[in-house]
Amino acid sequence: MRYYSQELEQNQKALFIFKKRTPIVDELLESLRSKSLEIFAAQKVPTNYQHYSYIFFFETIPSQEFLNKKASIPVVILWQRKLPGSVERLLEKNSGNFKVILTGIHLNDQDIEAILWFTVSNSKESFLNISSSLKKRVQDDEVSKKAFQNRKPLSKKQFFIRGIMLLVIFEILFLFPLFGSLFFMYRGISYFKKADFVRAEKNLIYSKPFLNSANGLYTMSRPILSFFSLALLPDTIISLSTDTYKSSQIIIDIHKRLNRDLSYIVGTDSSTTMKSQIKTDLAMINRDLVLLKATTTTIDRNLESLPFDLPTHITSQIDNAQTLLAQIQKMSIHLDTILGGKEFKRYVVFFYNNMEIRPGGGFIGSFATIEFKDYRMRNLQVYDVYDADGQLKVHIEPPTAIRDYLGQPDWFLRDSNFAPDFPENVKTAESFLKREMGFENFDGAVGITTTAIESILSQFGTLYLPDYKENIDKNNFYIKTQIHAERDFFPGSTKKKNFLSTLLNTMLLRIENVNKIGLLRNISDQFDSRQIVAYFVDKSIEKTIEEAQWDGRMLVPECINKKNHCIVNSLFPVEANLGVNKANFFVSRTMEIQTTINEDGTINNIFTVNLKNDSPSNSFPGGMYKNFFRLYLPRNSTIKHVIYNGREQTNFQELGTSHFKIVAFLMETGLQTKDTFSVAYELNTKIKLGQNTLQLTLQKQIGSSDPDIHVQFVVPKNISVLHKNFPAVANSGTISYNTTLSGNKIFIINLFKK
Repeated sequence: MRYYSQELEQNQKALFIFKKRTPIVDELLESLRSKSLEIFAAQKVPTNYQHYSYIFFFETIPSQEFLNKKASIPVVILWQRKLPGSVERLLEKNSGNFKVILTGIHLNDQDIEAILWFTVSNSKESFLNISSSLKKRVQDDEVSKKAFQNRKPLSKKQFFIRGIMLLVIFEILFLFPLFGSLFFMYRGISYFKKADFVRAEKNLIYSKPFLNSANGLYTMSRPILSFFSLALLPDTIISLSTDTYKSSQIIIDIHKRLNRDLSYIVGTDSSTTMKSQIKTDLAMINRDLVLLKATTTTIDRNLESLPFDLPTHITSQIDNAQTLLAQIQKMSIHLDTILGGKEFKRYVVFFYNNMEIRPGGGFIGSFATIEFKDYRMRNLQVYDVYDADGQLKVHIEPPTAIRDYLGQPDWFLRDSNFAPDFPENVKTAESFLKREMGFENFDGAVGITTTAIESILSQFGTLYLPDYKENIDKNNFYIKTQIHAERDFFPGSTKKKNFLSTLLNTMLLRIENVNKIGLLRNISDQFDSRQIVAYFVDKSIEKTIEEAQWDGRMLVPECINKKNHCIVNSLFPVEANLGVNKANFFVSRTMEIQTTINEDGTINNIFTVNLKNDSPSNSFPGGMYKNFFRLYLPRNSTIKHVIYNGREQTNFQELGTSHFKIVAFLMETGLQTKDTFSVAYELNTKIKLGQNTLQLTLQKQIGSSDPDIHVQFVVPKNISVLHKNFPAVANSGTISYNTTLSGNKIFIINLFKK
């Protein structure tokens, strides 16, 4: 039992009466004084004792006369050994008038606390024995002493076993600090995902000494583990831990530099000393990205050497992170040029409303010009497309579909992105800008869809626009934009550009509080899904953009593997909403591709698209989906038939370019209606005897949603499948695969014909 003494008031006085001065008396006096008591020691009770708060009698008995006169002063008799009969009789006669404590011959701090607790407590008990626990301790000490003296010497076997145990403990000792390091690194990575870089860095700091200890201990353990061929797994884990720490620290350093520089770049910080700082930071970021790429490559290699397989979602995240890192690292080399570090740069940004899909991304409702000089955004100006189109003084003949199906005899900037190739659309748009507004000599262009803006807004949370008294987030952005910009719009109105300008400026002001790493990842994802596309005049930058497939360029069908006989089957479905509405907000689609290889080597294909229009009414923004649909096929293909809603069609257009054959058809999908359109065609190149490669290239339209796709290959018995680059399900000569068209896809099958 543990006693806790009550808090004693300062300067309380206690009288200590003893018969003979002994070492235990001195020890007891010193202990009581350490408990905030002012002790006065004497061998008899003085005449004037009424001012004392407590009176202790050690190994002596107070007189009956004293007990009768002491009033309310607490009196305690301390006795070391068994109480004499005189004390017991005095206690019986004066029950409740004083207390007795049997202390034993040795006292520790716990015993002193017990004495004080019993002295000041309001307990009705008059007797306390604290010597029993002491006696037991003494007995235990004596038993332990005898056991030690009588111990038997270890046998050789016992000595050997204990030696082996000590060696094993020594060999695995590094695991304890390693687990501590991994714990803090795991917490740090968790905070990374939450964009809490302050706590992430703090946990990394905590993990560092544990990691250093683990490395030091493992250096001593490794020789023996290596001798028994047990060092491979610990080597891998130690290396993974070290590289994970390094890569995490690099990410934090990059984030700090981005935080410091971005306010200046977007124009919210006007510090004159930042130019040289940003130039240095850009060089350091590029260096850090190179180091990060090397470190993550080592991590990936170590993960592959583990004796067990990681879950698929983890390996997928690692692959995506490496791809993103490689792309950002390549782009970081050009940031000095893009941001006008060397010379003035001017870009044009087209805002594509992909709720009114067009071949190049969507209807151009607005555009902006952005100027950079000395790493700083000098000017951001948003324009309504009708401001520009209203200044066109000449007639420009539109594409046939715009003239015939949209009923527009003239061609304007707003409809200029009618090609499925972004660089081509940029050249067309720049020619309109030059004629309409005198704008020219742009250093590059960016196309960004409504879908991309919604996704980027997810990094900003809720934005309040005081001029409109509206809270804008990713969920209501499109609807609010339509309310403030599209509805009741007339040419010459400034509602649209004012709303977008306010939103963009608010985003720039809030960018300091945004997770920069998360924002970069989000923008990269939008590039990958072709919701953002870019074009640069600088050939080295454009080459990097093209390698990442961020350029929105229409891919020319080309075989990747040119060693074997290779056949390319290329598909590119392209839609154009010519219904003067935003029906794509309600439209969904699925696609099916069936490729049948016959025994003679001929290849027949059927492409099917299923469209569903969930528009509730013809009221804005919904309505009938008037879709000018084009399917780009291999140039050397033969059209077998075209079927629309179960009926074969003859009124489709068959067009051609140097690389493609095009099937064009106007579909009109009504409210709450489903339509099915399919094209059957045959490739003119056959499978030959021996090894062959069949490559299916499926391109995604800029600004389109990510439809579900079912791909199926039917292979005859005389042709064997040697390899394929996708995890399909094979059954009785049929290979099936379900995926999502989130970007351009290439399916490759290696075949052998007997």
